[in-house]
Amino acid sequence: MESTLQHKKQIRETILAKRESLKPEQVEKKSDTIQKNLSNMSAYRDAKIILGYIPIKNEVRTNKLFPNALPGFDENKNPVALKNDGELVAGPYKTKQPSYSEDKLTNFDFAIVPGIAFDEKGNRIGYGKGYYDKLLANSDATKIGLAFDIQIVDEIPAESHDVQMDFIVTETRVIPC
Repeated sequence: MESTLQHKKQIRETILAKRESLKPEQVEKKSDTIQKNLSNMSAYRDAKIILGYIPIKNEVRTNKLFPNALPGFDENKNPVALKNDGELVAGPYKTKQPSYSEDKLTNFDFAIVPGIAFDEKGNRIGYGKGYYDKLLANSDATKIGLAFDIQIVDEIPAESHDVQMDFIVTETRVIPC
């Protein structure tokens, strides 16, 4: 019988290959629609402090959601408030992000979460480091997964430490979980 980790690895590899095969113009067009779909959600419009991400590779873009600022992470991978001073600094996991203030960002009420694959129950597969699961484990924030339709799978094996999304937003639908 296939282990949960092996099954997740297989899903991760399959969906990553599909996502990476998207052309840049497809990523931009689909991302624009996903951002519009999210912007139409009352939970998003009513949020006070939003945790977001800066996309890497072919992740759903977030540039229209956060035109002036984005939450980021310090060298210890703690959420921080980013500055909008035009300077980019090294972020975690070989990413670049705007420079940040020393203020820790811990009281966000809305979390926009990237992922490689999602199912309609709100289960998610990321890159396998467990970062978002740890960050969101004790959070009451509304958790939103952003994904292209090709990233939605029938079922993801969930483990006790996995944090489920409340909604998944794609280019064609908003999935309540």
